[in-house]
This record gives sequence, C-alpha cells and structure tokens, in this order.
Amino acid sequence: MKKRELEELVLKLAEPLLELLYGKFTVDPAQTDRPDAAITVHKPHKRFGCKVGPFRVGIEITTVDKGRDLAYLNDEKYGRDMVIAQTMAALENDVDSDKPTKKAEIEITDSYIYDGVIRKKDKYQGYFESGTYREIILLCFSDVVTTDTAFFRKHLWHCTSHLLSKAQFPFDAVVFANLRRGHPVRVYRKSDPLLVPPVLSRQAGHTETIGHGPTMRVGQKYNLNEIMLNAPLIAPRQPKPAK
Repeated sequence: MKKRELEELVLKLAEPLLELLYGKFTVDPAQTDRPDAAITVHKPHKRFGCKVGPFRVGIEITTVDKGRDLAYLNDEKYGRDMVIAQTMAALENDVDSDKPTKKAEIEITDSYIYDGVIRKKDKYQGYFESGTYREIILLCFSDVVTTDTAFFRKHLWHCTSHLLSKAQFPFDAVVFANLRRGHPVRVYRKSDPLLVPPVLSRQAGHTETIGHGPTMRVGQKYNLNEIMLNAPLIAPRQPKPAK
C-alpha cells in the first residue's frame, strides 16, 4: 500500500471519533502534505460554544511502529522464493505448512506510542504559524498495538498521555488507531494534561506477536494459534556485523 493510501485509510478509521470530538465535518481532499490532511468542521460540537462558526483542523499522520519491524513484515521480496515454494506445495501437492510465513515478537514498552509521536514535535510550529487551523492534531497508528486489550486500556493509554504531557507536546490532541482491530481513541489532549505518573500496573511488560499465516487451501481447517507458536518460514534478517 502506498503512503498516501495508508494515510487515507487511517483517516477513514478515525473519522467516527473525529466527529464525536469536533462535530459534523468534511475532509479536504486538496490537503495532502504539511500537514497530511485537514477537515472542515461545519457544525462544531457544543463544547466549542454556541456561536462558533465553521473551522479547520490540521492533521499530521504517522506510524508509531519501529522501522526494522515494518521492514521485515512488509518486505515482499525477502524470502519470496520460499513463499512461492510453500504455496505451490499446498496448491499442487496438498502439503500444508505448520509455520507462519513471518513472525515477529515485538516488545511494547511504556513509551512505545510516545517514541513514535514525539519525533513529530517540531512540525507543529510551522502548521500553527500558517494561521489556517483552529486546532492541529496528530493521528498516529500501529499494525502492532491494538486498543481492545487490557494492557492498552489500563496501562499504555495512561503512560502515553503522561509522557506527552510531561514533554509539553504542542499538538492539541493525539489520536491513536490500529489497523487490525479496536476503535481509535484520543490518547492525549493538550488542554487536559496528565501530569501525575500512572500507578504501577501488572499490565506492564507486554509483548505482541505479529505474523503472516501460510497459504491455506479452501475447505480445510487450520488452527492458527498453533501455527503461530512455531518458528517462521522466513526469519528476520540478521544485522550485519560491525566492521
């Protein structure tokens, strides 16, 4: 998927939440860079006041996932010969694989979302000085972290809000979305900072397993949970030794 297509998909996922936060709006199709998107709010939410007219919200869009993980999972050329061989074995010889094509064990630290967001901090001032937007928000997303887990709701959400508040992140809000499941949520609001650190939680120390399943034949039954326990067909690239 191309970068712009991905940005449009993430924005589409976030639209129901943006309507709850701002009111009825339309997306400006002409706004595609610096920032990545914009909406025009035609019927502002009552929290903005009864006499507020239409206004624009600028939206910067970014992933919070690490580049190395994405490179491994999304690289269609690396290991392609093994994928073709496995596919042909399944389709021509009815030989099923018990391995995922790729699998990554990704540690989700307390600062996982924060680390992906904070690097956009300096973008805000230029967007603000344009005088075009009433608010400027950051819409971040992940292929890894989902919003429907106890770990996210009880721990990572609060950690993210606190770390961004502590850093005085200048964007008016940060909205987080997942590409796989769970509803988008606002994880930070500049006007309502979370300055008190979250209490220690049993939910800390979380790892997500992300993988691609093997080729599966129509009409057959497979246990994906068992398959994902096995080592992947294509292992991550090993870092080159330092010279």
